[in-house]
Amino acid sequence: MKYIIITLFALSFVSCKSEVQSASADEVNTESKETKNVEGEHKPPIEKSAVKDGHWYCDMGTVHYSHADKGDGKCPLCGMKLHHKSAKK
Repeated sequence: MKYIIITLFALSFVSCKSEVQSASADEVNTESKETKNVEGEHKPPIEKSAVKDGHWYCDMGTVHYSHADKGDGKCPLCGMKLHHKSAKK
């Protein structure tokens, strides 16, 4: 009987600890789902005509990202290829 009580106590302790670890993991996942502000992001999206000359932009019908630097050539928000708006001559 003594061993059964000790075993049940030990199991309840282990299960409580894993619940605490699960809660911490859920909090981390919630933080990663939050939207991050990205330099050059447009909220709400703008029209292509509003993009500054010489900037790189993400064209999804409207522009949700534009920046003077090309970076890696991909939109940091959605991963699509960036387009360059050449200066008007």
